[in-house]
Amino acid sequence: MDNESGIIAQCETLKQCAEDRACAIECEIDNARIKALESLGKYKFMMFGYWAAIWVHLNRLWPVMGGRKNPFAELVKTARRMARADGAGGEDAK
Repeated sequence: MDNESGIIAQCETLKQCAEDRACAIECEIDNARIKALESLGKYKFMMFGYWAAIWVHLNRLWPVMGGRKNPFAELVKTARRMARADGAGGEDAK
């Protein structure tokens, strides 16, 4: 799906969810995850961080959904393994 049609679909979903706060936040959380992964796939690391942070914030903000499992957890584990393999130290390399 190209970005423009994805945005249009997202807007339509948000219109449908306008009266249902949980539905709207779920839509925004899904959108943040998709945008984060798309950014990472394009080597836009700062934008990845931005959208990943939005995902985390929305997930914490809306505990009604039961706190979804972080979709970036495996990426973090991989980064930590790579840092250890390269000899990086510090607390973040656990």
